[in-house]
Amino acid sequence: MIDDPNSETWLTLLVSRQLQQRLAKMAAAQQRSVDELAASLLDAAISDWENLPQTSWTVPLLDAGDGSGDALLAIPDELLASAGWVEGDTLSFEDQGDGTLLLKKAGNKEDA
Repeated sequence: MIDDPNSETWLTLLVSRQLQQRLAKMAAAQQRSVDELAASLLDAAISDWENLPQTSWTVPLLDAGDGSGDALLAIPDELLASAGWVEGDTLSFEDQGDGTLLLKKAGNKEDA
């Protein structure tokens, strides 16, 4: 038995025991085996995780082509739809210092 309640092993055993007890209660209430319930819960969690919306995108900058050194950012339709952005929205850029930019909706044309 692990006597130190601050140890990682003690915490792991405690969480494992509590999880086993909760699964047993849920399985009994649903008249299912613990293994069947655990597999079902794991499948549901994995499915939820796989269906999370994409929150980061890699989009290359395009040369403006006018010799100015400026660049264009073509925002993919999927990103626009996912973010809920529409033509006329004002976006702000935040340099993340690692070669990436954080793009956020700042407001609408009507607000300016």
